Amino acid sequence: MKRVLSSVTFLVVLFLAVSTIPSFAQNESVMNVHVDKAVAIPCNVLEPGDYVFRLLDSSTRPGDVAVTSADGATFYGILPVYAAYRNSGGDSEIAVTAPDDAGLARIDSWYFPGSQDGFRFIYSKSDIRKADRIAQQMKSGAAATGM
Repeated sequence: MKRVLSSVTFLVVLFLAVSTIPSFAQNESVMNVHVDKAVAIPCNVLEPGDYVFRLLDSSTRPGDVAVTSADGATFYGILPVYAAYRNSGGDSEIAVTAPDDAGLARIDSWYFPGSQDGFRFIYSKSDIRKADRIAQQMKSGAAATGM
């Protein structure tokens, strides 16, 4: 009986150890992002604050990223991305463009810590126009409230 019990215990421990491996691997596809100033993402604007970029099905191709507020309460969209590359792995990095005519910078690319491979958003001209309109509305709303 002790032998059966120890075999069952061993199998349960082995199952628990193996089943936790994917959850650790999934963390490599999640990046916490903090922005100090409003920045554009395709079809939206992120106000200063904390956000989560979560790669979806990154095993097949860079594909798509889901953007949410840090607390998960606000969903900003599932956005297409493509692969980006930097010369050396280092800290996590978020590259932004220079501000456009409306004064709004865009998140261009981002890299996970220690990785040379990163991801770049795909912006269409209509994405940029929409983000500029949102930024203008945000400025108008701030001016109306005296901020």
